[in-house]
Amino acid sequence: MTAPSRGSHTTPLAIVRRADTVAPVATPAVHQFQFQPTNESTLDFSAVEVRVSGVEGRGVYAARALPAGAFVAPLTGTLVPSHIAEAPGYARMALQIDDDWWLEELGFADDFINHSCEPNLRFSAAGDALEAARDIRAGEELFFDYATSLYDGGWRVACRCGSAHCRGLITGFEDLAPELRRKLLATCLPYIRRKGESSPEAVAMTGTTASRRSPPPPA
Repeated sequence: MTAPSRGSHTTPLAIVRRADTVAPVATPAVHQFQFQPTNESTLDFSAVEVRVSGVEGRGVYAARALPAGAFVAPLTGTLVPSHIAEAPGYARMALQIDDDWWLEELGFADDFINHSCEPNLRFSAAGDALEAARDIRAGEELFFDYATSLYDGGWRVACRCGSAHCRGLITGFEDLAPELRRKLLATCLPYIRRKGESSPEAVAMTGTTASRRSPPPPA
C-alpha cells in the first residue's frame, strides 16, 4: 500500500470494526473497536509473493491462479488514530480503515500492493482482506484502487499505473466522478460503503439512507 505513513508495534490485526455498544468519546481509543489479534504464524499469504514491481518499488504478485472472489491476502497492521496518522511529520505507511482509524504497516505482503486505476483486487465485504476482483493469472501483479480505501477528497498524487483506463491522478473516493463512485462502491472498505450509500446522491437514487451500523463481529 502506498498511502500516508505509520511507528514500531508488534501485534498484527485483522477484522477491525467499530463496536456498536461503545459510546463515542472525544479522544480516539482502541477500545472503541472490536478486533482480532492475529499471530504471525496464522496469517495466510500463501497466494502472494513480494518482488520488484512493474510499476514502482516492490509489488505483490499472484503465487498461483486465483478465481474471481478468491481470498488473496489479509489486511494487517496496528491501529493508529487519525490524529496521529494525519499529523505533520508522521512518516509511516498506513491504510485508512474508518473515519478515525488507520492500520499502520507491519511489513507484511499487504503493505506492498500498488495502486491501479484498473485493479484486479477488491476489499472483502467484511473489510478484513483483499480478494480477487476477477480471475487472476499466476505471476500477475496485484493491485487495488487506492480510492477504495481513502474517502476524503482535497488531495491528489500523480498516477503511473499505466493501465488503459488510468485516471492520471490518485485521489480520495470523494473526488471521483459520480459514475465511477457508483461503479467502485461495492469494492470499497466498509466505512466508505456506509458513507457512499448514505450520500445525498445515493439517497436521491434509492429514496433510502443506509444504516450506519457495522456488521456484527464474528462469533
